[in-house]
Amino acid sequence: MRKRLFQAAWGACLNYDYVRAYYDQLKAQGRKHAEAVCIIARKLLRIAYCVVVNKVQFDPKIAFSN
Repeated sequence: MRKRLFQAAWGACLNYDYVRAYYDQLKAQGRKHAEAVCIIARKLLRIAYCVVVNKVQFDPKIAFSN
């Protein structure tokens, strides 16, 4: 499951501007590539949990606000 989350996070970095901006922000803070992608993977997992438990719609402006 960890590998799939990592792949999903990297795919999100490549395809969604708001995730890419968060990735670039992490890289600017001095994080390595793998660290940044793992942070994003964990964030995506927390977002998915929140969406399922609270039955709310995903809003990238809230989830990836800088």
